[in-house]
Amino acid sequence: MMKLRTVVAVTVAGLLVSSQANAVDVVAMGDSMMRAVADVMRRDMRQQGIEVKSAVAVGNGLTRLDLFDWHAKAKAVMQEYKAPTVIVMMGVNDNQPMRTSPGVVPFDAPTWEIEYGRRVGQFMDLLLEAGAERVIWLGLPCMRDSGLNQDVTRMTRIASQQAEARSAVTYFPTKPIFCDDNGSYSSYITLANGLSLEVRAEDGIHLNRQGAEHLAHILRQTFFQNTFDH
Repeated sequence: MMKLRTVVAVTVAGLLVSSQANAVDVVAMGDSMMRAVADVMRRDMRQQGIEVKSAVAVGNGLTRLDLFDWHAKAKAVMQEYKAPTVIVMMGVNDNQPMRTSPGVVPFDAPTWEIEYGRRVGQFMDLLLEAGAERVIWLGLPCMRDSGLNQDVTRMTRIASQQAEARSAVTYFPTKPIFCDDNGSYSSYITLANGLSLEVRAEDGIHLNRQGAEHLAHILRQTFFQNTFDH
């Protein structure tokens, strides 16, 4: 089957050694945006015979590799789990300068997009080279704060471009799911049955539990339906 700023906190979950080789089917990986989604997927997909592990680190991303090296962590996770599918959601903390060998690249510099794209692409390649047969990269939803929303849109565009350049990487946008008809932030979405569902946390950034469950359900239906049918 398949601005430099201090990191608030770093916690890594789901890194226990599996008791059975190649028993993990999916790794859900990312920052705090992925945490609740990973929890729901791990719970619900187990009922379908799909083993999901999470590798979630809070308060960081790909810009501050000097504080938390996601490339090294991803390599270790893949060596441990050997999962054929990796689902990634990260980037909300990446609107800050990057330290490189020549020096610090400011967030508003044109070269920032080049370096960030290189890091995202390198991360995707690392997962594939480590054994992932497919990588599903989740775009970030709209943010309530207009400045953060603009930053997230920029980073999401870069991730989408990097995914498009790799046949084994699928970019999956979440803005059509969680933004309103005008593409703006909304705490509520309208379901197919006409009912409203509150899907965002009070901070205007993260998904709440209902939002995480809604996204996890869509991911299962989109990418794992054939598995369910067998």
